[in-house]
Amino acid sequence: MTDGVEIQVENRSTLEVERELVVTLAKKVLDQLGISRGELGITFVDDREMRKLNREKMGRDRPTDVLAFPIDADDEMAGDGEVPLLLGDIVISPEVAEAQAESEGTSFKEEMCLLLIHGILHIAGSDHEKDSGEMDTLQNRLFNQLCF
Repeated sequence: MTDGVEIQVENRSTLEVERELVVTLAKKVLDQLGISRGELGITFVDDREMRKLNREKMGRDRPTDVLAFPIDADDEMAGDGEVPLLLGDIVISPEVAEAQAESEGTSFKEEMCLLLIHGILHIAGSDHEKDSGEMDTLQNRLFNQLCF
């Protein structure tokens, strides 16, 4: 159970984001991954801020849909449970999500759900650029299970 997980959501984009829905979905994904405690930050930004982050952190001068910044904290760093385990931060561009949903014929809500799952999988250590499709398979399973 994810009762020990604290999720902080900040919306700096111009589009509305349903905070409680984001928190609920994030906790369900973390629960499916067996992550039961820690802190996770989720920030929604506009295209300009996402482009800047993508350029500074990834060397790509364009906006992107989601970036994940895992924090390498293990149980030893968390000590006796007094210090929270820092999972990391996810940054999502609702503007890019909206454009992708339109071009792919899906809903904005479905696209946002997919991006949140994608970001959490990266926070949990998955990497679709290095694995043999395992992350995509897990992402699709979680999407079908939790986003409909």
